[in-house]
Amino acid sequence: MAVGAAIFAILAVFAGMDPVPGVTASNSPFTDEAWMVLNARNFVVLGHWSVDDWNRQYVSIPYSVAHAVAFFVAGVGIVQARLVEITAVAITTATIAAAIGRVARPGPAVLAALAFGTSTLVLYNGRLALLEPIAGLGLTVGAVLLAVGSDRRPAVAGAIAGVALAAAVSTKVVAAPALVGILVAGLGLAANDPALRRRWLAALAALAIWVAFVLLPHWATVTALVTTIPAEPLPPGVGPMLSAIREFLGADGVRLAAPLLVAALVGTLVTIALWREAAPRMRSLLVVAGAWSVTGIGLLAIVPYSPNRYLVPMLPPLALLVGVGAEALAGRFGRVEHRTRSWVIGVTVAVLLTLPGIVSYLGWIRGAPSAGPAAQARFAAAIPPGATVEGNYAPLFAMRTTGPTIFTAFGLNPGDLYAKRGVRWLVLDAGEVPAWAPLHREAWAARRLVTSTSWGHHTIGLYQLP
Repeated sequence: MAVGAAIFAILAVFAGMDPVPGVTASNSPFTDEAWMVLNARNFVVLGHWSVDDWNRQYVSIPYSVAHAVAFFVAGVGIVQARLVEITAVAITTATIAAAIGRVARPGPAVLAALAFGTSTLVLYNGRLALLEPIAGLGLTVGAVLLAVGSDRRPAVAGAIAGVALAAAVSTKVVAAPALVGILVAGLGLAANDPALRRRWLAALAALAIWVAFVLLPHWATVTALVTTIPAEPLPPGVGPMLSAIREFLGADGVRLAAPLLVAALVGTLVTIALWREAAPRMRSLLVVAGAWSVTGIGLLAIVPYSPNRYLVPMLPPLALLVGVGAEALAGRFGRVEHRTRSWVIGVTVAVLLTLPGIVSYLGWIRGAPSAGPAAQARFAAAIPPGATVEGNYAPLFAMRTTGPTIFTAFGLNPGDLYAKRGVRWLVLDAGEVPAWAPLHREAWAARRLVTSTSWGHHTIGLYQLP
């Protein structure tokens, strides 16, 4: 719990700082936050989830609900949105510590929690209002309860695990392969563990209820929205698949996660080598975490587009493997005569795991501006109450206004928005031109720049039209 609180404080103190350019090849840190929270913002500001073709609330239900609650309690803004993800990261960290604490000494539990919470990818993406931290939390709670949940009330633990796993997939579909890996691993372990078998069956029942009463009733809406996003087909053969894997291994995500990946591999090998000495719960945790990481990371390795934030939900199992391996070593060399040596080794490993992320994080914070919250306030002051605002960056910089914000990425919301929706305010990137501009050449030519802000490598302007 203490490690989770520390990670929350480290991230929350700098929640108002802008994302740092250059950490990922994707521009998503500068766009996806606002796009994902748009429906939650609509619900709190306008009283309904959707104002146009963007119905993300059906695809990312837990995310949308959590942010709607945050906006209702604390007001609408990017900092309030980010605090949801920061809380999710903190709870995930605490859950990892608790899971290892059930099967190990305090030292390995703290090491595993630090390995996740101070990972470079977590410190970068976990401070932003992205989908991945909540998906990672759902997978973590589900996997931990399934592997080492209560033996006294296995059905309750399993049902909660199923709800958590459903929430993960409901937030981000990239969690689906990991869900399959966790369930298959649980099925394999269930044969020799009656309590785990009951947890597995209860989790499966909860997932079936989710499919029947949540997913299927909104299937048409979900598929319609998903198909607006460019598809990422799997490689058509062995050669392209190997090329995709080589590209993935050389990408920034693997580089930033390298300390945790290496430590998890070592922890896995150590536990396998000491398999006979490992307690049954340690073995269960190893199998479930291993299946989760292999299926989750395996899919990302062959998908053409997998920015480093996609790895965030796949980092908790790596931290669990670190903790399991540390406990296996502590059991072998934890006798009194080796205690000093064990502490030295443990502290050294902890420093090697945490130092890269902490150093990177301090460097980002030292050089990062805080333009986002100030620009939101400035744009909101300039835009009249109730005005409709268009532009791909409108959901971000007009977030605190009182009218609809419409963006047209992925071919959404086509048509003459100037005439049909009364758009007179635009939030545009340099060179961004609305599709209806040729229909209203005089109005477009008469646009007036009201204010602007730097955002990553872009300059975003607020324009008024007659």
